[in-house]
Amino acid sequence: MEDRRSFTHGRKVRHDPAFPDVRGHGAGLFSRGGRGLRPAAAESGGAAGPGARRAADKPAGRADAGFLSFTYSGDESGRYFAFGEPGGASGTTLTGENFAAARHYVLGSPPFQRLGTAITSTDRSGAGLSDHVPLQFPGPLRTGTFVVNSCGRGGAFCPVVNIVLDADDVVDGGGSQARYFTLQTGTITIESIDDGRIRGTFEGTAVGETGQFVVTDGRFDVPVTEVDLTAGG
Repeated sequence: MEDRRSFTHGRKVRHDPAFPDVRGHGAGLFSRGGRGLRPAAAESGGAAGPGARRAADKPAGRADAGFLSFTYSGDESGRYFAFGEPGGASGTTLTGENFAAARHYVLGSPPFQRLGTAITSTDRSGAGLSDHVPLQFPGPLRTGTFVVNSCGRGGAFCPVVNIVLDADDVVDGGGSQARYFTLQTGTITIESIDDGRIRGTFEGTAVGETGQFVVTDGRFDVPVTEVDLTAGG
C-alpha cells in the first residue's frame, strides 16, 4: 500500500484520521448488526428531508463506500482523506484499513429512544500506522448544526470531533508517536439524510497535548445503519 504521509513544518503529518476509541474519547460505540436508515421525522433544530447530494461531493467508486475529509493547518498541517467501507467489527468497534461509516443508536421498543449518531473513519499507511477521526452528535437523525463541546460536563453523544494521528493499532494506546486532538471550538452541520446516507460538514480548532491546528473544509458523506442497543448491539 502506498505510504501517503507528508512532511510539514519539520513534522510528519498523515492524511487520514479516525480511531476505534483507543483512548476512550467517545464515538466508540459500533455494532456488527444494524439496518438501513431513512430520515427521521423533523425535530427541533432542523427538519429532516431527502436533501439532494451532489455527485461531485462523493468520490467515484463503490456505491456503499463513505468518505470523510478535511484540511488542517497550524502546529501540524495536511489534508485528511478517508474513503471506503469498514472491513468488519471487533466488539463494539468498526474496523478496517480505509473507511468512513456511521451508526445511529436507539434504545427500547418503538417509539425508540434515539440516542445519537457516531461516524468514524480510518486510513492506514504502508508503515503500519493509522490516522483516526471519530465524530458524533446527539438525538434523532435530522438536519441542523451542532456546536462542539456544548454539553457542559459531557454526555454519551455530546457533539465532538476527535483526531488521532499516527496511531499504532497493535500497541495499547496507539504508541508513543500517536498524537491526540479534540475540536475545542467549532460546529458539525448535517446537511442531508437521504437513501441511508448522511451528508454534512464540520470545522473548528483542534487542541491536543502537542499543539493545535485549525480544521477547515471538513466534509463527510457516509452510509448509516441503525443499531438497537437493547438487542445487545
